[in-house]
Amino acid sequence: MTDSCSHCNCSGAPTQPQSPALSTSSAINNDNEEIIVLKVLTINWKATNVEDFMAPAFEAAKGGKVKIDVSASADITDFGILFSEIENDARLGLELFDVYVTPPLVLGSVVQYDGFADMTDYITKNYLSEWLDIFQGYRDIISTYNKKILMMPFDGDLLHLFYNKEVLEYYDLRAPRTWGEYNIIAEKVHGEIFPATGKPLIG
Repeated sequence: MTDSCSHCNCSGAPTQPQSPALSTSSAINNDNEEIIVLKVLTINWKATNVEDFMAPAFEAAKGGKVKIDVSASADITDFGILFSEIENDARLGLELFDVYVTPPLVLGSVVQYDGFADMTDYITKNYLSEWLDIFQGYRDIISTYNKKILMMPFDGDLLHLFYNKEVLEYYDLRAPRTWGEYNIIAEKVHGEIFPATGKPLIG
């Protein structure tokens, strides 16, 4: 049994009439071919991650037809600034960016302006198996609002608290429900020799 909490980074796309991945700009590559430029806004230290790791893989998967531009992220030095920029873009309907890489806390502020594209049909028709492979809490709570998929999680952390059921049963202790109960159990068993291992317990 575990007690867990989570941290997640997600991407969201501004509301656009045809596709959550439509870009508002384009460029010409070395072969004189038009390529789509996706403008990504995120916090400045996350921009390096996007530019160095995510962007090359995505651009390669699209055969060089897409370019990721995170240049506007340089001045975004904390999440408060990032959230304000995303909310302002949504509130004013500017659509200055194609993708936001952000913690999901901003979703509640943006949804009132219909600021993120509804990706439900797009994901269920094209990536349902991949979507169902994502941790359920990220799918159903973090990325979804009013049963609409508005954000796509791409990384996350789960913090777990494990306990040894055999130790609790031997010392006739119940599973902890609070940190206070956890500390009480730790104090009671600390230094005790556990017969199953013959070694002292560390609480």
